Amino acid sequence: MHSNELNSYKQPKTLADWQLALWETNVEKGWHTLKRTPLEMHALITTEIAEATEAVREGIPAIHLGDNNKPEGEAIELADAVIRIMNYFTEMNWDLDFCLELKNNYNKTRERLHGKRM
Repeated sequence: MHSNELNSYKQPKTLADWQLALWETNVEKGWHTLKRTPLEMHALITTEIAEATEAVREGIPAIHLGDNNKPEGEAIELADAVIRIMNYFTEMNWDLDFCLELKNNYNKTRERLHGKRM
């Protein structure tokens, strides 16, 4: 997409909308023709986080445009991790909203810092 197309594109509003939009883009680009194992998916997610860490180490701005106007930087790599996670949830037919709610409700019951001293 060109910048004027990005400005006119209606962005999804909810997590479910984002999951669908991200899934559709990845299907369109051929990323779901490969069947990956859970361990492969976890490794790909971890790789995106490692790339974010490397961007911080190298002092690269969190969000900037690299070669060919490709978005790069810590924030972009972390967004890539979120995209991989959301696509994995879609592929596995897991309800991300439900899992986030379930985990947050549990976390609310935990002690401050999970009972650890810092």
